Amino acid sequence: MVNKSSSSSVRLIITGQIDPEPSFTTSPADVRKYFFEAAQSGLRVKLGPHVLSPMSETCAIAAGHYEFTRTADGQKFPARYSFFLVKQNGEWMIAHQHSSLVPKPVGG
Repeated sequence: MVNKSSSSSVRLIITGQIDPEPSFTTSPADVRKYFFEAAQSGLRVKLGPHVLSPMSETCAIAAGHYEFTRTADGQKFPARYSFFLVKQNGEWMIAHQHSSLVPKPVGG
C-alpha cells in the first residue's frame, strides 16, 4: 500500500524486475503502473524461505526468496527480494522494495 495523503507520508521506492532498463519507481502513479504491469505480465509468484527482522516498533526489514513462473511456457525464474517496512498511522507500508534474479553460478 502506498500512502499518498500528505507530503510527509512514506514514499515508496521500487527497484524491480519488470522494466528492461534499470530504474527507480518512486511516484504514486509509477508505483501503481509498476504493480499493474506486474499483475498483467503473466507471471506467478511462489514465496520461498524468508525472514522478518523488526528494527523498532515502527520499522522492519523483510527479505527472502521467491520464484517467478511464466504462465505462457512454465519457465521458472528464481529471485530474491527485500522490503523496508514502516508503520504509519497504524498500518505497515512498504517504503522500499528491491527484487533481483538469483545470479547463475560462475561457469554455469
